[in-house]
Amino acid sequence: MDTQELSEILNKAFNDTELRNLALDLSVDYEKLAGTTKSDKARELIKYFERRGQLGAFVDQIQRRRPNIKTPSSVDRRTNIPEGFGFVKILSSRGGSVNEVTRFLHDVEMVYNALYLFENIYLERFNFQSKHFRRGYQYYYEFGVNVGPYAFDKLNENLILPQNRLLINSIRIESPGFWEFLGALNPLLQIREYLNDRHRRRQDREYREVSERERLVLENELIQRQILEKDNSIIRDRINIMRDLGYSNEDIQRIIWANIGMPLVELGKHQDTALIGEAE
Repeated sequence: MDTQELSEILNKAFNDTELRNLALDLSVDYEKLAGTTKSDKARELIKYFERRGQLGAFVDQIQRRRPNIKTPSSVDRRTNIPEGFGFVKILSSRGGSVNEVTRFLHDVEMVYNALYLFENIYLERFNFQSKHFRRGYQYYYEFGVNVGPYAFDKLNENLILPQNRLLINSIRIESPGFWEFLGALNPLLQIREYLNDRHRRRQDREYREVSERERLVLENELIQRQILEKDNSIIRDRINIMRDLGYSNEDIQRIIWANIGMPLVELGKHQDTALIGEAE
């Protein structure tokens, strides 16, 4: 849909106080929305619900408060999206060969799987209530065997249930176009954040001119910061448990790089070839 049109409608129909109250009623922190002007906040509020696949429900809320305004008929009213799921739209500026597109789709799925497994399977081993944690606790304290981060069996994508796998929701093959994916919300938000941060960094001439080795160091710093500073209580709690169990910061950084960093770097390479750009 034309979100610009919806943004203009929202900006005209609500003053700043009313827009702030609308966000509050919908459990959105108005102050954390990017931008300083009312039009900025309106645009970001729309993007907030679009990323979560809840734009249709958001428009319904607008119409309840302003029944006399006409909202765009092209709004995607997807209301059957499971809780905790959402969408990410990766923008594209050109078409690609079959080989390029195949590799891109493979890399998106690999990143999604890695992020999903890291949060829901790998870090669950550091949940005091999980069988994985109890098993490691028993090995260490009863048998003296240290089941460290590198002794775990390799995570397998088959551990992701069919209903939690990444799906292609829609595609527009043109210039500009997009690839829209449906999946668990947290991995998709992480992909979006990474691609947008990387896209902004690529605008920096100094970043473009550094060596491949230096670029990987910068990529690692970006990924580590996103994971360790992410506002996600589950990840934060699990990493704190890892520290309590004696894992050093270097151990934790190595785990993040091996499980998440390398797949994200492969996805980022498609920005370097201009096959993809930012994400929404």
